[in-house]
Amino acid sequence: MLEVWDMDDDEIIIVNLDKEGRPTGQEGTCLTRFIGSMARRKEYASIGYISWKDMSGDDKSAMLKLIEFKFEFVPPINDTTREMLTTEITTSGDNGRPI
Repeated sequence: MLEVWDMDDDEIIIVNLDKEGRPTGQEGTCLTRFIGSMARRKEYASIGYISWKDMSGDDKSAMLKLIEFKFEFVPPINDTTREMLTTEITTSGDNGRPI
């Protein structure tokens, strides 16, 4: 996932969404892997949280902002897709716990 972390600020990855708002293709796989790596970085998911539910809304919002900064969604992201991404972040840790 280093390539996503090292992207220039003007670079984005375009992710196509299916009609249910789920990411598709290689870019969707890249997004899923990026979410997993983000959920394991202490800057985004502090080890101090025992459960995802304990994580502040601000921290979750920061993670979603980073996703939306590095990835562009087609069609544009909506609340359903944001909820799906939040769920993906939640399950990327060990048994739903940020690590």
